[in-house]
Amino acid sequence: MRTAQLTGRAILSFVTVLILTIFVLAPSAKPQRQATSDWDVYMLAGSRAFDAQDFTEAEKQAKLALQFSSRFHPEDMRIERNLRFLGRIYQAQNRFPEAESSFHKALQAHHDRVGSGDDTLPDCYEDLAQLYEAEGKYNEAEPLRQLALKIITKSYDGKGIWVAQRMESLAAVYVAEQSMRKPTLSTRNRLA
Repeated sequence: MRTAQLTGRAILSFVTVLILTIFVLAPSAKPQRQATSDWDVYMLAGSRAFDAQDFTEAEKQAKLALQFSSRFHPEDMRIERNLRFLGRIYQAQNRFPEAESSFHKALQAHHDRVGSGDDTLPDCYEDLAQLYEAEGKYNEAEPLRQLALKIITKSYDGKGIWVAQRMESLAAVYVAEQSMRKPTLSTRNRLA
């Protein structure tokens, strides 16, 4: 009987502490949920504007999201995602130096978050490689594509669509490099 009373009191104490914890901590948790929600709203609005090729609005929304992400823990993946998105917006506007800066910041945010081991690291390298390719800097794009392929191959045991996509991207760099090096038929005729 005495054991049952103790167990009943223990359960009652536990439930009381649990209820108080929920009511006391819930108000302090709300701002973070709100922060996450607002960040998502800005990113979604930016993504929609980007898809509509309204890059001015997309940039505005991405910057608002980035300001908001300053409230997040430095290792939060959303910071990296935000910076990569901003880089793509700049790249779409041919604002290459700003895009490169944003992609480098995203890469740094990635390294701060997880070091060099994660499935999203190749995506960071791919962003920079695509930028360099857009600028015609194939010598800078190639090692990034190779690095992305190496990481993905290791992660997926050398198989699968992700590996094939990275191989295709690297092959495209080689094709572009070769077309830049080889003189075209009209160039050869002019030289003759």
